[in-house]
Amino acid sequence: MIQTLKKQWHLFLRSPPGQRFQDVHKRRTAKQRDSSAGRKRGLVIAGIVICLLGVVALPLPGPGSVVLAGGLMMLAAESVVVARALDRADKVRARLMTKMRHACQKLGTAKCVLLAAGAAAMLMGAVVAVWIWLT
Repeated sequence: MIQTLKKQWHLFLRSPPGQRFQDVHKRRTAKQRDSSAGRKRGLVIAGIVICLLGVVALPLPGPGSVVLAGGLMMLAAESVVVARALDRADKVRARLMTKMRHACQKLGTAKCVLLAAGAAAMLMGAVVAVWIWLT
């Protein structure tokens, strides 16, 4: 099972940003053409539950983001709509990372660390605001 997960992860990383989740969906549907509707519903429900657990675990110490990513992967494997949405988000993430790399090259190490800390603080503030809003 570990080997299968590693293989799937390497295939995921080989796909270009903006196409990764749709490739996961295509591989899943090509592999499971004859799967039952009940099995698909079960996997979607499991993906939603895992995503919710990941969201709850985000502010806590531990791998909340990893759990959330796993749930999103399960949903993307079963739903082309979710796969497309995650690919759009992946494109945005890739563009932001490219901009951050260029900014870090121009600013230098110390300023880049401060920039990353500020971005992390803003992200954490957004997560806490959403958490408060939801509760």
